This record gives sequence, C-alpha cells and structure tokens, in this order.
Amino acid sequence: MFPEVPAGANRLTIKYKSAYLDIEKKGGSRTKLGLGVKQVNKFIKNVYGKPIDEKTIPIQAQFMLIVIQTIAEATRFKYIENLILADFDSFENRPDPKTIELEKSWQKITIGIKTSTKKGEIKPALDLTYDKDKPWIVSEVSQIAPDMGLLKYEGK
Repeated sequence: MFPEVPAGANRLTIKYKSAYLDIEKKGGSRTKLGLGVKQVNKFIKNVYGKPIDEKTIPIQAQFMLIVIQTIAEATRFKYIENLILADFDSFENRPDPKTIELEKSWQKITIGIKTSTKKGEIKPALDLTYDKDKPWIVSEVSQIAPDMGLLKYEGK
C-alpha cells in the first residue's frame, strides 16, 4: 500500500495481501470477530506500537478484519452499518451470513445495479443466497437498494 512513500521508521510492511482470504489465513475467520467500537479499541491497543513479528501477525490481521468490516463494509452496505450500530458497544456483534455474502458480492452487486434497465431490472438476476434454505435472488434494484450504501466505481 502506498509504494511511493519511502521506507523508514513510520512505514511497516504487513506480511499478507489485502484480500479477505489472505488476511483470514493469518488472523482466522472474520465470522468469529466482533464488530464495533469496543473491538476496534481492544485490538488497536494490541497492535499500536508493537513490532510486526510472527507472534503479533495474527493479532494485526484480526485488527485489519475488524477495521475493514466496521468502517469500509459498513460504508458500502447500509445493512452492515445497521447491524454494527444495533450493538455498537458490544464485543459479541459478529457478522452474520448475509454480511459475508454482501462483502463477497460487492462488485457483482454494483455491476448488476449499474447495468440494470431503466425500470430497475437486473439481468441476469443476482444469486446472493447465503442460506441454502432461503434463496436470495435479486432481479430488481429495489430488492437490494435498502441494503446498499456505496457502490464500487466500474467506469463509464
């Protein structure tokens, strides 16, 4: 990140890539970490000023997972924002299966909305099923709009 910044005392290199799968390989499943202010505060105290070594990499990766979901994903999705705000001060506010599906599908949702018809039809429909017993097929923008916050820029 920010390769143009010269190396020095204020720049640390993390030992994993920025994709969820890579961060989870180091920090464990994001579904097991709480979201919200208490978790951010707890983990920032565990990483701030600490060296990056094999012992602290899992804690730093967990911190990254919490921050990404609490800030970036809550900005992208109103659903996730509301989930976090409902228990903002809780340590037990874990992402549910719908949260994970939205996070995984951000680009495909954005493209579906961007390429929808003037009447708001999404073709082909988006399969956002996160529970095999409850299929979630989105064929109209109005079906996903209440869950959305920020769309990904996909060009003109």
